[in-house]
Parts: sequence; structure tokens; C-alpha cells
Amino acid sequence: MKTLNTLIAGFTIWALAVFVIIVSPLFTLLENPELQANILLSLALPFIIRLVAGKYFKKHPTAFGLLPGIALLSVGIALDALITVPFLIVPLGGTYADFFLAPIFWVIVVEYLVLVVFVSRKSYKHTILKTS
Repeated sequence: MKTLNTLIAGFTIWALAVFVIIVSPLFTLLENPELQANILLSLALPFIIRLVAGKYFKKHPTAFGLLPGIALLSVGIALDALITVPFLIVPLGGTYADFFLAPIFWVIVVEYLVLVVFVSRKSYKHTILKTS
């Protein structure tokens, strides 16, 4: 059951992140729409992670640290490879390499992992305090 919850949480984080990327062009804040989308995603990610991962760790209070973050991130990366790149990047002239080797992709990956670890540790400490 934990695997199913991980898949659902990873999918939800990915879907919300894609939503932010898709609606980003509706707001013209910067001349570079790709940069704007990445900045907005970086700003939205803490809220998305807190909402979704917070619920995930309530269901699994003993799961904490980097491993759940990698599991949730892996779901998102798989969905990027299966959906985001072929349907959103390739039609605009991009490639898998352009997407997965872009420095901003790796910045967002690190941000994602740090946020999940932070939320997991916060949830874990809260659980320990409740049981003591």
C-alpha cells in the first residue's frame, strides 16, 4: 500500500508542477517565458511539496529522509519522460537531452529533494513528540 501512496503523491506533485508550468505564460512577468515558468515553479514548489508530501508523511509517519524524496521524485521524472517531454517539449523543438540536461532541471531536482526531506523530518519530529 505504501507503494501506491508513493505513486499517488508523486503523480500529484508532478501534476501540480505541470499545471504551474502550463499557466505560467498567462502572466507576462518576464520576457523569457521559459525562465518565468521555471522561477514560478521554484516559488510554487515549497507549497506543493508541503501540501502533498505533508499528507503523505501523515500516512507514513516513520518514513523520513532522502529515500522517500527520491521515490517521489522518481515518479515525477518518469512522468516527465513519458508525458512532459514528448507532449510539451518535443512539439516546441526541444529534445529529451535539452530537458533532462538543463541546469535549471537539476536545480529544481535539488530543491525538490531538500523540501521533501525537510517536510519528512518535520512530520517525523511532530510524530515523535505526539507519542512521547
